Amino acid sequence: MSGDRLCRICLNPLLPRRYRTLYHEDIIPLHRHIRLIVGHIHEDDVNGLLNFLCNLCFSKLRQLDVAYNKMRQIHAFIESNLDTLTAIHVSARQKLLAVKASKNTPV
Repeated sequence: MSGDRLCRICLNPLLPRRYRTLYHEDIIPLHRHIRLIVGHIHEDDVNGLLNFLCNLCFSKLRQLDVAYNKMRQIHAFIESNLDTLTAIHVSARQKLLAVKASKNTPV
């Protein structure tokens, strides 16, 4: 690896054996948010030279992907249980209002 190649994210020079390529990694699906951050270029373009990341940025990108997937799971849970969560919220609010009303009632 020559010193003139830079990490796609942090723009630091890439050292030999201290880089990863996006298109060879099956562990990171290229979701839309990752493509927006990295500006992924297909491996046929420029022989993939613009797809190199330093190991540090690669691990951060992987963490981002894990966090994104967890967020999607939470969103799906909320969507599937929205009626129940709304009922719990309404019930708790009614109880709170009842407690406040009882405290304001003169004895």
